[in-house]
Amino acid sequence: MSEKLLKRYLLEKKYNDGLIDQIQETSELYFSNILFEKLKKGEIEFDENDFNNWLINLKRNKVSFGMYIKSLGYLDDKEKVFEITDDYNVSSINDIKTDAKKTILIAQSGEGCLNKPLNTKIDGHLVINGVYDNQLIYLSRLLRNPTSSFTVGYYGKLNCEYTKRVIEYYKNLRQFLKKMIPDSTIDIISDEMFNGDKFYSLTYNPLYNLKSTSKSNGIARR
Repeated sequence: MSEKLLKRYLLEKKYNDGLIDQIQETSELYFSNILFEKLKKGEIEFDENDFNNWLINLKRNKVSFGMYIKSLGYLDDKEKVFEITDDYNVSSINDIKTDAKKTILIAQSGEGCLNKPLNTKIDGHLVINGVYDNQLIYLSRLLRNPTSSFTVGYYGKLNCEYTKRVIEYYKNLRQFLKKMIPDSTIDIISDEMFNGDKFYSLTYNPLYNLKSTSKSNGIARR
């Protein structure tokens, strides 16, 4: 099990335990680092079965996110696809059948810019399912290319506090992105699944920006 996955697990667990104010007193990245150090010192109880179940669900949610955006036509076989995620084995794009070149960028879950970003040119379609260290830097790099695009958001249990937190993050992020690309349209796609899962994403593609507002099959675009 990777360090980044353990940190994410500990962070999500604290959110779902209702310790939101405690987390936001510092930052998600610092807080998860502190939790990880406590775990190494044996100051935090660790339930391996609970972690394994959490990891199974995380992998399922990642794949579900990728399949969903593929079904909506947001992954083009002809373009390069980049993904920011926690681990090479926890991906939204690896299991998607496409001729596109795939690049995985490993980062720690959490809002902010704590660690040095990877020196990677991003010129294609960027996929993010979650919130990660330096993701605003990567989005900024992406938007330097006038033909690049992105689909960023989250797939998870609707009744989880962590899911609510990430969706709120993306609602705020949309306002920020609108200032970076003021003459462009950013689609909001929001859907609730039959099993209690929630899909929420922001999508931007300069080549086929949607200028209208519509609703169908539980999907809202603005």
